[in-house]
Amino acid sequence: MKRSMQTPFMSVVVCAYNSEQVIARAIESLLVQDYPNERYEIVVIDDGSNDQTAQIVQTYPVFLVRHKTNLGRGAARNSGLSHIRGNNYVCFDDDCVADRNWLHQLAQGYQQPNAAGVGSSIKESIEQRGIASRFMAAAGSFNAPSLRLGASKHPLRRFISYFTDQLSPERPTADIYRVRELNGATASFPVDIIRAVGGWDTSLRAAEDVDLCARIAKAYPEFHFYTVSTALVSHDPNMSLGRFVYRPYARGFDTLKYYRRRGLTPPIFPFPLFWFSATVMTMLINPFLGLLVALVLPQLLYLWWPLRAAREGNPWHLLFAYLQLAEESATVVGLVRGQVLWQIKADSARRS
Repeated sequence: MKRSMQTPFMSVVVCAYNSEQVIARAIESLLVQDYPNERYEIVVIDDGSNDQTAQIVQTYPVFLVRHKTNLGRGAARNSGLSHIRGNNYVCFDDDCVADRNWLHQLAQGYQQPNAAGVGSSIKESIEQRGIASRFMAAAGSFNAPSLRLGASKHPLRRFISYFTDQLSPERPTADIYRVRELNGATASFPVDIIRAVGGWDTSLRAAEDVDLCARIAKAYPEFHFYTVSTALVSHDPNMSLGRFVYRPYARGFDTLKYYRRRGLTPPIFPFPLFWFSATVMTMLINPFLGLLVALVLPQLLYLWWPLRAAREGNPWHLLFAYLQLAEESATVVGLVRGQVLWQIKADSARRS
């Protein structure tokens, strides 16, 4: 039975692109929310899909907006901003599934003082079978970067914060806690704040959520972002290993663009380079030793995963060191590719 108490009007905007395999599951999880029907709406932005996404969406009682071509996540979120009626804009991606009380729990975050945005927590879906989806749930189990991580512009200090946060993550001591930024897939923001900072950057196809949080934090330094640990969603329970690795590589150019604009050094993770160099050098000396280094070194570099495997009694965590290595390697290669593309565009602009 829906709760009848007065609650914020929440506008859930689902961004979808070629989502015929997952969009029904996402919408159905939103339609059965334990939240007053009259206090939330669902708007789906079909960002130029060329499959059956739009036809599937039209079978549900939701509002559909269609782009003729694929414009990217930032443009899709802004389209939602033009069609909503609520006080709070709730982001939702097509590959997410929400718990039944998700909206109700998310709304609790807006009872916190000076809330500039409220985020969700990631849980491991019972449907998950692939190693990539298991890793994503485990890596996101503390749900958001801490207030320390990324606070400094100095690369060494940022790396130290990264390492210490990974080795000993800040476990929330309350159901609602402050974070530095929100994951755009299931974040929410007051509509007036989004509009005041100009919405999402439509030129970004990646890092648009981080960019929005950074601009909000700059415009409203006295406001805060919160995560609600009981507002639960599962994210992409069928993520393939190939798509998991390709995604940070493909986002390299836009990620680089964001960091350049902010005057920050991009996240050039040192562990992949150290692992590659050590493996190659030992391979030249002794192939067997090189193979041993390739297998063992990730467990030492990403020490938090074997420690967590022992602490939680979960052997899957032993494999996650290799996935984090793969993810960070793809990020670095994607940033290098982005730098090359950036230089090519700059040279072309100078010649013209």
